Amino acid sequence: MEKLPVVKAAARSIFGSMNPGALLGRLLSISGRKRSGYWSSSVHPEYYYGVWLKHLVLLNAHGMRAIPGWIAEFGPGDSLGVGLCALLCGASKYRGFDTANFIEPARDQAMLARLAELFSARQPRPRKGWPDFDAHLPATLFPDHILPESRMRETLDPARVARLSADIERLQAGDASASMELTAPWQHRCDDFEPQFDLVMSHTVLQYLPDLRTYFTNCARLLKPGGWMSHQVDFSSMGMTRVWNGHLAYDDIFWRLLTRNQRWFPTRKLLSEYLREIETSGLQLVHIERHCTAGGLTRDQLATAFRCASDEDIRCSGVYMIACKPL
Repeated sequence: MEKLPVVKAAARSIFGSMNPGALLGRLLSISGRKRSGYWSSSVHPEYYYGVWLKHLVLLNAHGMRAIPGWIAEFGPGDSLGVGLCALLCGASKYRGFDTANFIEPARDQAMLARLAELFSARQPRPRKGWPDFDAHLPATLFPDHILPESRMRETLDPARVARLSADIERLQAGDASASMELTAPWQHRCDDFEPQFDLVMSHTVLQYLPDLRTYFTNCARLLKPGGWMSHQVDFSSMGMTRVWNGHLAYDDIFWRLLTRNQRWFPTRKLLSEYLREIETSGLQLVHIERHCTAGGLTRDQLATAFRCASDEDIRCSGVYMIACKPL
């Protein structure tokens, strides 16, 4: 018993920075007791509306002038919300790539109806987030220059929206439809597709992917020449620790033990690794915005593997990147 204080001290050193509530929730989700994808089903249509407008506006500001016809999204999670936004804006085909089919038709049909209302009313972007794209919007905070009323009258035609709603049912049943398809699981299946997509995108998903080289190689394979790639990545601990970069305090052995056979833990890959793999894939980086966060652990508090990282890698808590496939 005289060794008990030592055991307690060791436990505090290992688990002290963990956020117990978030950790328990993640483990329950992974164990299957909570069946959901990346996003909670409580997320509102306004969230997906804002995500799509952000990617669309920033892509337009950096060279993508037309609404992409064929769109691939990696990690749609619990809802097709982003894909439905794209289709309501005039995209002709959406394909989601995920680890499993988390879609619930009734929820996404309600999502579709609400999103159609938001676009019809030309609602301003829901809230200012990061990256801030207000500088690329008019005073109305709706991208009138990209989505003029004449275009939206066609894309929001009630008959077209009804067809999209029917396609959601087909998707859940595993049937192909005219406007949307889902590939799940997507691993090792990207070779089945021709380079036919105008846009490949994801939103706060790539931090969970362990093999960035294969991922960006697949993006390059899926894109048409001249196609675009848009990704937002979160380098924080995703709420698993009390400080934003607390997950970088643990050595590789402990982190592998904690995350073994568990899918939704951040891989702890740093910004420089993403940029290196994009370059290796042959894609050309067009635009990058880094989100640097003050506070958190200092360099000497990090695990040995991260202490030699660049200042940019250590301070970068998120990134938004646009790349394109050369013609």
